[in-house]
Amino acid sequence: MKRFTALILTALVAVLCVACQVQPTQIDNPELTDVPDSTDAAVTPEGTVTPSNTPTGTPEAEVTAAVAYLLDDGATLYGAIEYENTGSVDIVLSEAAFVFSGGGSQYTCTFVPMLNQYDVLQPGMTSYVTYWGAAPDDGTFAVGQELALAATVTPAAAEAPRFDLGMSDIRILSNYPQFATVSGLISNAQEASCTMNMQYVAFYDADDALLGVWHFSENATMNPGDVRSFVVNMTELTIDGLAENTARIRYSSFGFDL
Repeated sequence: MKRFTALILTALVAVLCVACQVQPTQIDNPELTDVPDSTDAAVTPEGTVTPSNTPTGTPEAEVTAAVAYLLDDGATLYGAIEYENTGSVDIVLSEAAFVFSGGGSQYTCTFVPMLNQYDVLQPGMTSYVTYWGAAPDDGTFAVGQELALAATVTPAAAEAPRFDLGMSDIRILSNYPQFATVSGLISNAQEASCTMNMQYVAFYDADDALLGVWHFSENATMNPGDVRSFVVNMTELTIDGLAENTARIRYSSFGFDL
């Protein structure tokens, strides 16, 4: 009888032990919890994840070089600047103000830089702004007069990352009497494609002074790994001796989709 009772007690203990084991809980429809802003991400069309620009500082930019000319026998007022992102967040420019001066006279123009929302600059990066406009017809400036340019830019925090394109083998040649030709290669090292692009090519002399800036776009989709050649006649940048005086060439190139 004692042996039978012991067997019954052993069986009951085993059943209780099995009943007391913790079973896994299955959640059929889990809900996402709030994610800190620092982990926000944007997904490109190709599905690669790129960290979003989450500003933690004040957008800052500084104009580092400027140059101005009267072109087309005094009919066109031209100005170009180099500027740098001196802050800690990605920026775009919301406005530029150019003040041309010469012979005791001044002319001011304020404008939104071309394709400004796509020319995103990361901290420490440099880009360019150009201006072509009709010269004042009131005799403010005379043909052949040397002009100075003072400029300010207004930066804003970028809402999207930069689509950076590369350039290489850039050359400037004086093939024609009135203007120069620039050639080179554009490359896309990104994992995504872009249907549009913009290039700024800046020319400097041996003293690293800015001589002029030309901008252009190639009508081509840039797929990942693409390298495309270009040859552009700078017919509107009629600066005397531009090719002969150029010692250094720098650039800023970016892609975008409309």
